[in-house]
Amino acid sequence: MVALKGFKLIHDMEMLKITHNIFSLNYNTLCHALDMFEQDVELCFLRNRSRRDEITLDILCLLHNYTASAFTLVNHSRKLKQELSNENVNVFYEKEVEKLKSIEVVSFMKDLRNYVQHRSFPICNRRIDFKGTEGTNQGLMEHKILLSREELLKWREGSKSKWTAKSRKYINSFNSDIDIKLFCKEYYDIIVEFDRSFFEKVCKEYESDINEFIEFREHITKLYPPLS
Repeated sequence: MVALKGFKLIHDMEMLKITHNIFSLNYNTLCHALDMFEQDVELCFLRNRSRRDEITLDILCLLHNYTASAFTLVNHSRKLKQELSNENVNVFYEKEVEKLKSIEVVSFMKDLRNYVQHRSFPICNRRIDFKGTEGTNQGLMEHKILLSREELLKWREGSKSKWTAKSRKYINSFNSDIDIKLFCKEYYDIIVEFDRSFFEKVCKEYESDINEFIEFREHITKLYPPLS
């Protein structure tokens, strides 16, 4: 069974799936932390400054983990592509990567990772909005944590900006500070789709090898059924 071509392929694809799950876990953990921050109205008050700063740091750490795991996933996909050395898979992969490069939020996330690694954690601002309910004395308080757009745009060396043109365009598409959850979800959906399409392409290209392995494994299971 180990000698079958499908054996190593299934193993490598399962390892890629683990990387994908880590990426998804980091995204969901970050979103949960943001939700907890936004729903905790007490953080709006000055007396909770130390707790608010602590949670903000946690969110920045989770943001760092999320950006890092995203590029780990892309790199692991590239590694699998290189090991397969399949012309059809190569053409498909490079075409999909070119699509990624053309998307502004992808460029922004890549540059943001470099910002965190080579400059510092981005500065966060808070925004508190109160939306009244028409005809009543009640309303809803909205509390958000945002990346400082102004501070991000200061990332320069001399007179040269460290942000790529697409990243600057993305940052400037916001009229004010940048909603973390907004760009993280936009990026997450794009990377998940990229990973899904690559996974499906590999499965289709090696369908016969995968089926051979599955059939052989089922045959072995029948010969040596697991102990109850």
